[in-house]
Amino acid sequence: MTKKNIFIFLLIFYYSFLFAIEIDNLKKQMCSIPGTNYQLSSTEVTQRLFEEVTGKNPSSNINPNYPVECVSYYDVIYFCNKLSVLMGYEPVYIIEGETDILMAYQPFYNLEIDYKIEVNENADGFRIPTIKEWQYAAKGGENYKYPGSDNIDDIAIVKPYDPEESHEYEVAQKKPNGYGLYDMSGNVSEWVMDLFEDDLTYICGASYAYNYGKYYEISCLGYNSRAYGSGDVGIRLLRANIKKNTSINLRLRNNETKDSETIFIMSKGVQVKIIEFGSFETIDGISSNWVKVEVQKGAKDRDGNPIKPGTVGWCFGGFLE
Repeated sequence: MTKKNIFIFLLIFYYSFLFAIEIDNLKKQMCSIPGTNYQLSSTEVTQRLFEEVTGKNPSSNINPNYPVECVSYYDVIYFCNKLSVLMGYEPVYIIEGETDILMAYQPFYNLEIDYKIEVNENADGFRIPTIKEWQYAAKGGENYKYPGSDNIDDIAIVKPYDPEESHEYEVAQKKPNGYGLYDMSGNVSEWVMDLFEDDLTYICGASYAYNYGKYYEISCLGYNSRAYGSGDVGIRLLRANIKKNTSINLRLRNNETKDSETIFIMSKGVQVKIIEFGSFETIDGISSNWVKVEVQKGAKDRDGNPIKPGTVGWCFGGFLE
């Protein structure tokens, strides 16, 4: 092997190693939202992760730990599907029967997708939230005016707007809300799924450009052209239809408590689909949510007897992998 080939090999290994770290970090920071079947990323997508996935960083203010911005709605679709494939999940967005968005779209050129964008509601890959999903998660199970506090300065860095100065900051520098979500207001606003009108789509969460005021409240909405990125609009990831396997012989229960009746004990390796995240608890030193699950095909109990697919019950999520 020549020196040039060795260098290329080491370079590929290095970038593969960095990507593996980013993916592992993303898995750890997905927050389960109680009362729903979805998770949200605890922070906005960073420039580092976006560049690791797409090979591009279109942001106007460059810093690997800043949220990515200057991404259009269509760029977001491209990113979500590519990330899903890289992580082994089924892509959510479909165009002309294809999940490979590059068949119909060239990202980062302020172009539009001229075909109908469909959503596979059963896919387990990444997408952006709807307004309803975003606002429910932003409340964090609390009753504050802003996501996590009644004081804006607790949850966002707010300064008088100066077009000559970057007001972005590294993610997760302020207090999270009750579900562990950072920067739901402040830093950059976030694309959501809902269309406003014509070529416009809603955005949620006030950005640094809003200054102090009512715009930081959870219910406040904005909108942006789908074909154009903005320096104060970024991405927060959502993942639903999550399937996991039991890591031990695990009790399926009637309710989300250790004292509730056992339906049966699932054998190690049984696949379940999460249909609702419940309360948070620590059991045997492991902290996790209780989850309402649907047993998938091929499941057996600890004695080797088949379990009817579609059976629903609660189990402790800390023993799923």
